Amino acid sequence: MSKIRLFVLAVLVAAMSIMPQQMAAAIRQVKTIELKNYFHNSGAPLPSSPLVTTQADFDHLFSPAAVMGNDGEPTAVNFRKQAVLAIVLPVTNRRTEISAVTVTEVAKNRLRLAYTVHYGERQSYSTQPIRLLAVDGRYRKATVDVKATVVDDPETVTADYRNTHYLDRGRQLDISLDYPLAGGDLRNAVVDYEASVLNGVARSISWSDDTTAVAPAYKGDVAKMFRDAITRLTDSMNVVDKANGTPAMPCSVQLKIVRTDEGDRYLTLTTSGYVFTGGAHGSSIDRGITFDKTTGQPAALVRDCPALRKLIQEKLPAGVRESFSADNLVPFPENAPYYQDGCVMFVYQSDEIAAHAVGKVVVTFWPVEIEQFLTDEFRHILND
Repeated sequence: MSKIRLFVLAVLVAAMSIMPQQMAAAIRQVKTIELKNYFHNSGAPLPSSPLVTTQADFDHLFSPAAVMGNDGEPTAVNFRKQAVLAIVLPVTNRRTEISAVTVTEVAKNRLRLAYTVHYGERQSYSTQPIRLLAVDGRYRKATVDVKATVVDDPETVTADYRNTHYLDRGRQLDISLDYPLAGGDLRNAVVDYEASVLNGVARSISWSDDTTAVAPAYKGDVAKMFRDAITRLTDSMNVVDKANGTPAMPCSVQLKIVRTDEGDRYLTLTTSGYVFTGGAHGSSIDRGITFDKTTGQPAALVRDCPALRKLIQEKLPAGVRESFSADNLVPFPENAPYYQDGCVMFVYQSDEIAAHAVGKVVVTFWPVEIEQFLTDEFRHILND
């Protein structure tokens, strides 16, 4: 090989080794100082840009809010050497937290301001959430791109039940749960059931076959259960997206477990949702469970036997029924039947006994139609 070719090859190798370092250096964390003890002036507009570069503009938007204590004085800012990045949200009566704030320099004279806004329960008063960050004055002419992730988990309360809702639009995770307000065996059982459903979804979407990863008993602690479940789901969704190479259509989960029927002795929750992990389509989730309020445990409604499965088979849609026969009876649903609107519901999930295109298959009976197969527990619930 000629000396010229060797020289050119050496230059190319050196350039390739330098390029990743230059790319890494192009995006770097920007040092910030949080400005504490300020409030947004009443009547002042929301900033049209997060970047504030003069004392006059800053004073128009914000005022000091000195409080008692060692850290009560407002943080000083010097606009001769600094500029300010301001996150100002509208006035709200929701508990609101601005967190995970990062500032990165993504290109020359271009910053990215990223943060998460977490909306919680409603309060008896209103506030205006703000976060103020001082940055080096050399960024006073920079363009600032804002990336805000909103997490919304409002709670609605009825006389006996509460619904807690988690919504992360950026992560495409939407979870809504009903649970009893009163403590006791029923609440404990409902919370543990919901934990098992969420844990099962987290395992399934990350293709985990670890059957030991069972959700613990939470003894009615909804807050801890919900935090653990969201963490597991988020971790599993990240695993899927990483395996798929950060796809244009990332993993998403929408799931609701809500109270759909109730009597003096029973409570029925139904679960519905949709999970997308890539590919041509996602998977739907449709199931239910009936609790015996007296015992606080899931109620067994019917006895599985060939005679009952024959009746179920006779009610299947024609295209599905043809796949079974007297010698090959339809199996009992993977999820136990539940009681809703006066009927016993037998629900087969998509792909359980028919092609995906068929979707879920539902067979219903009035209790009197299958009376000989009812359990004593269910008879007691019906007759109480």
